[in-house]
Amino acid sequence: MIHEFKVAYRLSGSRRRTVLVNAESASDARNRIIHAINAAQQRSNRFVNLDYCEVSE
Repeated sequence: MIHEFKVAYRLSGSRRRTVLVNAESASDARNRIIHAINAAQQRSNRFVNLDYCEVSE
C-alpha cells in the first residue's frame, strides 16, 4: 500500500528542505530522495553531500 511520507533533508551548502513522497515504506521514501539527488548530480556534474535526511509519516 502506498503512503505519503514527509522527507526533510539538507544538502551541503544549502538550507533544509521538506518534500512529500509517495512510497510503500519510510526506507523506500528515503531511497527515492537519494536516487533523485544522485540523478541531479549526474546531470549537472556537481557533487553535493546529503548532510541530513529524516522521514516521517
